[in-house]
Amino acid sequence: MKNQENTKFNQKKIYLADYKPSFFTIENVSLEIYVDLYKTRVISTYQVELKNCSKNETHDLVLDGRNLKLVNIFVNNKQIYSNKYILTDESLTIPRFSGGQIKVQTTINPSKNMDLSGLYASESGLYTQCEAEGFRHITYFIDRPDILSKYIVHIHANREKFPVLLSNGNLIQESYDKRTGILSRIWEDPFPKPCYLFALVAANLAVLEEKIIVGSGREVLLQFYTKKVDINKVFHGLKALKSAIRWDENRNNLELDLNRYMVVAVPDFNSGAMENKGLNLFNTKYILADKDISTDQDYESIRAVIGHEYFHNWTGNRITCRDWFQLTLKEGLTVFREQEFITDFNAKNLSEYQSRSAKAVKRIEDVQIIREKQFPEDASPMAHPIRPNSYSEIRNFYTTTIYEKGAEVIRMLHTIFGENGFQKGMYKYINDFDGSAATCEDFVNSILQANDREDLFHIFMRWYDSKGTPSIDIKEKWNPDSKTFTVTFEQKNSRGSIEIKPLLIPIKYKFLNAEKFSFPITEQLFLLKESKKTLNFRFPSSPPNEKPHISLFRNFSSPVNIIRKLSPEEYLFQMQNDCDLFNKWDAAQKLYLMAFIEKDPQKEKKFTTSLTNGLRNVLGDTSISEAFKALMLTPPKDSFISEKLVDQKRLIDPKFIFYRRTAILKSIALALREEFHISLNKVSQNTPSEKYEIDPISIGKRKLKNLLQMWLSQLDPTPKWKLTIKDNFFKSTNMTDRVEALKSLLLIGNSDCRDALKYFYKKFQGNPIALDKWICLQIEFFGFFSYNNVKVLNLVEGFLKEDFFITKNPNRVYAVLGTFFFKNLNEFHCHDESYELWVKEILSLDKHNPQLAARLTRSFDSWKNFVPKCQNNMKKSLDKLSKYAKSKDVLEVTSRLLENN
Repeated sequence: MKNQENTKFNQKKIYLADYKPSFFTIENVSLEIYVDLYKTRVISTYQVELKNCSKNETHDLVLDGRNLKLVNIFVNNKQIYSNKYILTDESLTIPRFSGGQIKVQTTINPSKNMDLSGLYASESGLYTQCEAEGFRHITYFIDRPDILSKYIVHIHANREKFPVLLSNGNLIQESYDKRTGILSRIWEDPFPKPCYLFALVAANLAVLEEKIIVGSGREVLLQFYTKKVDINKVFHGLKALKSAIRWDENRNNLELDLNRYMVVAVPDFNSGAMENKGLNLFNTKYILADKDISTDQDYESIRAVIGHEYFHNWTGNRITCRDWFQLTLKEGLTVFREQEFITDFNAKNLSEYQSRSAKAVKRIEDVQIIREKQFPEDASPMAHPIRPNSYSEIRNFYTTTIYEKGAEVIRMLHTIFGENGFQKGMYKYINDFDGSAATCEDFVNSILQANDREDLFHIFMRWYDSKGTPSIDIKEKWNPDSKTFTVTFEQKNSRGSIEIKPLLIPIKYKFLNAEKFSFPITEQLFLLKESKKTLNFRFPSSPPNEKPHISLFRNFSSPVNIIRKLSPEEYLFQMQNDCDLFNKWDAAQKLYLMAFIEKDPQKEKKFTTSLTNGLRNVLGDTSISEAFKALMLTPPKDSFISEKLVDQKRLIDPKFIFYRRTAILKSIALALREEFHISLNKVSQNTPSEKYEIDPISIGKRKLKNLLQMWLSQLDPTPKWKLTIKDNFFKSTNMTDRVEALKSLLLIGNSDCRDALKYFYKKFQGNPIALDKWICLQIEFFGFFSYNNVKVLNLVEGFLKEDFFITKNPNRVYAVLGTFFFKNLNEFHCHDESYELWVKEILSLDKHNPQLAARLTRSFDSWKNFVPKCQNNMKKSLDKLSKYAKSKDVLEVTSRLLENN
């Protein structure tokens, strides 16, 4: 029996199994666009041809279109009227069409487009967002990714209002009519592309540009556009783009193919950035940077996102997706390429131990995203394969599963075949599918065929069709008499209604004390293909009272949940002895988790003691970098702790997590207070505050310094310590140190904290990026050691009433509502009024930005796993939201969350 509220959701589902190629092709498109804030006129002209059809065959031509005002339509230069076509809110259909030229004129009102899809207004002009289905908001067209066309775009606008007119490709003509004040520009993109890669900008912007020479000797113009006041904040982005271009040339032999490459900063943007061919549009958050408004993390994120969008030029643009079910083909592969770019960049020109640490730090940061975001998604009603088999609203599937888990699936191929084998496969993929719309099978086949391993195709493709996180149950047995050691691996995946077939699981392993057993000490790779498999090892010799210690899934060789029962002493041994830095870090994470969730007080004490001893050793270890030490000292986030509770068939109790976590961390800080102070003094002396550098070593030192400061701020602060933190805040010369000092002041919670918040607001109230930080910090960190009975709920309600809360700006909405709904688990769930606020604000957003509303709804993904009081309130909230929401974005999410599965 279905929930009554769910019967409302009857939107048409689209299924992968129903895919059929279009009957039509459109090779060339001409767009004539007369830009106006309130009434933009679009004239689209294109030749539509039937393909693979007999001479007299006809088919209905369905042109997608939404929120358009149709002015007229011509077929082969003859106007047709309403008796010759069928017009609905979603499409324009010409029955029994046999091919010919289409010319359609429409008008749109960008000023009313709050959805930020299609052509819309932001504070400095008009911008587009066409992925996934935004082009249909601009004109009538076959809006699907397997229709590849060459575009020529004529843009006309009042030069005083819109002095910058941009589109994809190369500028081939420009003119200005002094009489009318109209500026006209013609852009031509020589490469076929799907319409989701179309872009247009009409705005009042400044530009920073530089010419570079690419590998083949061609000169290319790089241009960064933003508001004039921000033009000095794009130097880092330009530098990052040049690094990405060189990296793709050197490592992958892929060269920038255009004569001009443009990047535009957009204040109001639903996502991080968009890879439109030759004209990338970026959320200002991921392009503007200087040390006064940007943290180290901001700089690193900008470099990564710049790289990601550039790498799409080949993996996404030159080779695109056949259909939207194949989204991970471009996104998973490009996330992997982005990760490798950042890894290589961070390790460049470092010493051997610093390089090793830098690579491990990046790998760990990527795995943290998988564990803290993707694993919980896999365990929720929103679980889906990296290639879904159905959807109602494709915008709901831009997820960590598609992106980050998709990247891990690509990485497994790299693990199996190594860099050389993977590059052979990439070369084949690029050569075979350049200029076409491909599938996930095409990519996997390319890698396997290039390495003569087609036999792995069917088992590897199961990763694309299976939802949920595979669990690997590991049993170990040591027989000292026979000197034999066995390891049994058993695959388990309970997601879905049918039995999951075994997946291909690459397992990297190494014995940590192999030399004591006269056993090879090199790392090995084992491919688990069966549901259950036992590995047997026989050792030539065996020292008394010692057993082999095996390090498994090194460098996180597969995106799986590992079920392996080790003692606190064994985890400590791994922390101290594993040369694989990922597993060294992972052992510490296991100790944190067990200390946080262990029910037995005696066992919890053992885990905490082992963790404390391990962290003490980390602080004194000179073979690892400061950045890696900082990661070792960083406890798991609430989301990952929650996921582990669910793994143990326990319910998520936000108060339990908060108080247990706080108590454990405070006890560790007390035990290591002296070591923390010594390490803090040492790293502070080696981190000059007056000189701000964003190289990996400097960033690592700041990370460690500020993390130690946070640890010590959890203790009862002395007057001297309060003064130290206050000085650190007011004397900081960069945003990283300023933000971290403010976090510590929020933990301490006194009048100095209030003074710091007032100072921060006064200094940065005019800068949206910095103001978002001020908002996020208070919502996330108030409530830990809050003063004057401050409720985070009250803060949020206050922020929503401020003039600076602009509902059209997704960054501000995420700062206020996203931080509250996702990042302060205890404070959000401890007040019934929070759930009322959740429903109210999401319904409000649903009216004008359904995509943003649906993403915030996802904060209830795990509602069924909460303690009864929270669960009941969350259920009531979902029922209410499902009843009153209008968009299919939100209704699809609520429907899936309320399913009785």
